[in-house]
Amino acid sequence: MVDELSVIIGTSAELHCDVSGVPQPTVGWLREGQLITFVDHPNLRVDNNGQTLHIHNMQLIDIGAYTCVASNAAGNHSKQFVVNILGLSINLTTATTQRARAKLRNNLGQVLHTCHQAV
Repeated sequence: MVDELSVIIGTSAELHCDVSGVPQPTVGWLREGQLITFVDHPNLRVDNNGQTLHIHNMQLIDIGAYTCVASNAAGNHSKQFVVNILGLSINLTTATTQRARAKLRNNLGQVLHTCHQAV
C-alpha cells in the first residue's frame, strides 16, 4: 500500500515509518529509488531514529516517490509514499525519465512563478 500526501508549496510535511523489532531495525530513506543524501537535500531531515522524514519548505523538486526501508538480522521491510503538490493533478512519479521529470518541474515552476507575479 502506498501512502499519498499532497502538500502546499512552502509548507512542511512529515512521512512516518513506524518500525519495531529485535534487534532494533535501522531505517533508511530513498527518493525515486535512490538513497537520500542529506547533503544534497538540505530541506530533508530525519528524526526519531530515522522513523520520521521531515520535508521543510516544500518545493516542486520535492515531488516524488519516497520509501523507508527498515532492516535488521531478520530481514527488510519497506513502506512507500508519494508526495505531490496540493492542487496539481500531475503525478511526476509516472514520468519515464529523469529528464522528463526535470523539464516538467521546470515548466510548472515557470507557470507558477508567472501566475504569482500576475496576482
